[in-house]
Amino acid sequence: MTDKQSSITLQENLVVAFNEVVLVVKAMENPNRFKILLALLVESLTFQALSEKIDIGRTALANHLAILRKALLIEKIHHGSYDITPDGRNYLQAINTAYQQSTLYLQKQKDFLEQKQSIETFLQRSRSED
Repeated sequence: MTDKQSSITLQENLVVAFNEVVLVVKAMENPNRFKILLALLVESLTFQALSEKIDIGRTALANHLAILRKALLIEKIHHGSYDITPDGRNYLQAINTAYQQSTLYLQKQKDFLEQKQSIETFLQRSRSED
C-alpha cells in the first residue's frame, strides 16, 4: 500500500469514527483529566485519593470523571473507586508511541544531551582548575 493509499484509508476510518474520536480527544484535552488518566494508569483509586492526588475540588473531579466515563476511558469498579479501561490504556500508549516518534521529542532529547554535555564539560574544567 502506498503512502497516499494509507492516508486515504486512515482518513476514511477517522471520518467513519469521527464523533467517537472527537469525544475521546475532547475528554483527554483537559490537563486535569489527563492527570486522572495518568494516575489511574498505575493503580485503581478512590474518589478521595484522586481528589488529593490531582488537587481539585470534589465537584470539579466529579465532572471530570463523568466526562472520562462517557468516553469509556475510565470505569467505576465499585462504590467510589475508579480504574482506567483497556481503551484508556491503549489511547495513552498510542499517544506515548506517537510522541516518542515525534520531531518535538527528538528535539527535546537532542537539547537534553547537549545540556548534559555542557554541564559535564563545565564540571571537568572546574575540577581541573582546583
